[in-house]
Amino acid sequence: MREKSTVCIDHGEAYGNLGDEAMLLNAFSRLESYIGPCRFVLLCEPDKPLSPLLPDVETIPSPRLAFSTWIQALTRCFSLMRRTPLLKKLERSRIGGLIWRLPFWWASLKVFLWRSGVVSSPGKNLEPFFQAIRECDVFYAVGAAHFNDFNLCGVAYKSWLYSVASRYTKAAVASSQGIGPLQTVWACELLTKAFSGLKLLSFRDHSLSKSIVEAHEPSSVPNKVVFDEAFTLALGPEAAVEEYIRTSGLPENAPFLAIHFRSTDYMRETTPLLPRISGLLDKIINAHSHYLVFFPMSYHTHSRMDEEFGHAIRARMKRRDRMLVAPLSRDVTIVKGAVARARYSLGLSYHLHIFSLSIGHPAVILFTGEYYTCKSEGLVGFYGPPSAAIDLSQVPDSEILNHLAGLEDNYVCACQAVAKVNEELLKENDWTLRELAGIRDSW
Repeated sequence: MREKSTVCIDHGEAYGNLGDEAMLLNAFSRLESYIGPCRFVLLCEPDKPLSPLLPDVETIPSPRLAFSTWIQALTRCFSLMRRTPLLKKLERSRIGGLIWRLPFWWASLKVFLWRSGVVSSPGKNLEPFFQAIRECDVFYAVGAAHFNDFNLCGVAYKSWLYSVASRYTKAAVASSQGIGPLQTVWACELLTKAFSGLKLLSFRDHSLSKSIVEAHEPSSVPNKVVFDEAFTLALGPEAAVEEYIRTSGLPENAPFLAIHFRSTDYMRETTPLLPRISGLLDKIINAHSHYLVFFPMSYHTHSRMDEEFGHAIRARMKRRDRMLVAPLSRDVTIVKGAVARARYSLGLSYHLHIFSLSIGHPAVILFTGEYYTCKSEGLVGFYGPPSAAIDLSQVPDSEILNHLAGLEDNYVCACQAVAKVNEELLKENDWTLRELAGIRDSW
C-alpha cells in the first residue's frame, strides 16, 4: 500500500467565503484521488471560520500572522517618520513599497540565520509553520488571487511563502492561480522569483495570468491554464438541495435566476449601488416571468455578510414578491446544487457563476471595480456570448435588459454552447493533479 503523502495546503485568507471553501474542499478530494492517501496540514488563522465539511486535517497558524504584525509595526513607524521635515515629502507610494517588501526581506533573513545555525528558531510566529513544512512532501496552494496591484502586501507574503515551500518540500505546486492586473515592478520581480522554484503552476482565468507570468522572464516551470479548482465540486444530495430551495420560499417547480451582489467589490463600498441594483432587478422581473433567488456566498467580515445585503436589496424593490433571499448555508455543495437548478446566474460572485457554468448554464456577471474586471473577464473569456461580464458603472440598464432578452430567446442554444466549452475545459482541469501524481511516483 502506498505510504501517505503529507500535504501542506494554503488556501488564502478569504475566510467565510463559500467560493474559497469550494476550491479548498475540492482540492482535498482531488489530491487523494490522484496521489493516494494524504495527511493534510492546513495553514489557517485562529478564530477564523473554516468549512464544516473539511476532512480530517491538522491546522497550524499561518505565517501571514507574522507578516501582518510586522506590516502594522512598519506602518506606524513610517507614519511617525514622515512627520519629520526630512522625510515629510517622501512619496507615499515609495513608503508603501518599503512597508510591503521589508517583511519579505526580514522573514527571509530570519530563515537564513536559522538554517545557518546562527539562531535556534526562525521566530515564535514562524516556528509552527517551519516545524510542519519540514515534514511535508507537497505544498499545494489553492486558487490564490493575491498577485495584483491592489494587494501588494499579499504579493510580498505569497511570494515569500511559495519561495520557502519550494525549498522545503519535494513538490511545491500553485494551482488555479488568479494573477493581475500587476504592473508594480518590484512585485513582478518577487512573483517571478517565487514561481521559479515551483514544480507546477496553473492558472484559472482565460489568459491574463499566464500572459503576466510569461511577460516577466518565464522560467522552465511547467504551467497551464486549467480553469477553476471548484469546477468539479460535487453537488449536494438532491433531497437536501430541494429542501434548501424550499426554505427560500420559491414555489415548487418555479423557474428562477440565481443572483448575488455584495456590499464591497474589494476596492470600494458598493452599498451606494443599492437603488441601482434594486431598480434593475425590478425591471428584470417585469420583463420576464422568473423568480430571482439571492444566494449568500460570504458570511464573514472579509467579504461581508451577503445575506444582510440581499435583504437590503429586497427591501427597496417594488416586486419583492418575486425576489427571494435564500438563508445562508454553510454547506457549499448544497448551494452549488441549488444554483444548478437556476436557468442562469446573474450578479457579482465569481463562484456563483462558476457553479452555474459548471452545470452547463450561462452566466451574466454584473461587476464593478478593477479587481472584479479581471476576474469577470477572465471567466467569461472561456465561454463568450451570451455569457457576459458587464460593468455596472459603464453599462445602462437598457443594455443589460437587451442582453438578457437575447439570452432568453436563445436559451437552449446558450446552454449547449456552455456545455461544449465545459467538455474542453474538463480535458485540462486535472492537469495539475495528473502531473503531481507523476512526480509522486518518482519519489
